[in-house]
Amino acid sequence: KGCVVATAAALALLLSPASPATASPTDEAVSSTGDAACVLDMSIEKQPGKRSVRVRLLGEGLARQRFAALCKGTADGVSYRRAAITTVLPAEGYISSAGVKSLSYGSGGTLLPGGDTAGSMRAEVGGAKHDRAGLVSLIVKDLEADGQDVTEELQFVSGKLTAVEKRGRRIAPPNGTGFNITVGPAPSLDATSVIVGEVVDGLDAVREISSLPAVKANDSGLSGGLFALGKGAGDPRAKLVEKSFNSPFQKVLVTKARLAVPAPMPQPVEVKQEEEAPEAAPLADVMADVMPEARKPETGAEMGSIVR
Repeated sequence: KGCVVATAAALALLLSPASPATASPTDEAVSSTGDAACVLDMSIEKQPGKRSVRVRLLGEGLARQRFAALCKGTADGVSYRRAAITTVLPAEGYISSAGVKSLSYGSGGTLLPGGDTAGSMRAEVGGAKHDRAGLVSLIVKDLEADGQDVTEELQFVSGKLTAVEKRGRRIAPPNGTGFNITVGPAPSLDATSVIVGEVVDGLDAVREISSLPAVKANDSGLSGGLFALGKGAGDPRAKLVEKSFNSPFQKVLVTKARLAVPAPMPQPVEVKQEEEAPEAAPLADVMADVMPEARKPETGAEMGSIVR
């Protein structure tokens, strides 16, 4: 009986259809478009919960490569992790991060595409426009940092108060790591920033950050007086103070940044046409092969011998 069961099981296995192969996507699969993406996890001080912003990378320029490298992190540890959101300007249509302060933690210089300055990416400014919400751009230029200021400063010279010409930069130029995320049209960014991506998930978190209370000039008592005088005279210290305006009162940080690479496309599985299985033998014949004594008598003589 055991042989009969085994034979029947083998026949059932041969006749059963093969299961098709299935592909399981990885956790970092981007989307059906197959485009690479940067994922920024953000936190708001004193507010629980993680806020993830997923940015689909656009273009192939140097600015896009630099932004992607900062999302992934360089071999010496330079990345957007712990970068702060320093400006919230919903009325102007965007929030901004100043990016990273140090471009290298090694002795061989920066490993970021574009090098130590943003100068090599300035030619990319003026391409795509900041005409809607959800656009992400790299800050590569500051109009107030270009060139030199020529100002006059009152000084005592030979006992007399004299106007002395003074030259110098207004502020340090951007290092090409700061970024913006728009919450609406932001045409003021067109002259300073290069669009490198678009938010495909998490725009609600960006809008939440843009609505946070922020420092205004009146909050610091700097809307007039010496500040206005210094700004009007081109004093670089006044420009630096002005940079703190519109920064959120609550600390907003990028707690984690990572580059999500496209998931490999599943290879098509070739399904071979199986040959039609031969018709199974009647169970009586199978039984006769296994146990000859159980074979059905075919002639009268055989029947007679069985009766006797």
